[in-house]
Amino acid sequence: MKPSSRRKAAPAQPAMVSVILMAEHEHLGAVLQPGAAISVHPDTAQWLEAMGAAVPTPSTAQSASQPVNTKD
Repeated sequence: MKPSSRRKAAPAQPAMVSVILMAEHEHLGAVLQPGAAISVHPDTAQWLEAMGAAVPTPSTAQSASQPVNTKD
């Protein structure tokens, strides 16, 4: 009997993280200015934040808002 030839699935890659640059930074061969948003691997984001070169992008998720009364 032939051995099983099933391949194992590649491990899932972590989701990229968006950060805002606080200092000039070279990313993918381009020099970016402070305020630019980039997506990087979570480990890279952590390193950039530890170096003071980036901050996490503010969350765009909003809390549930109160219903608006349209009968006024």
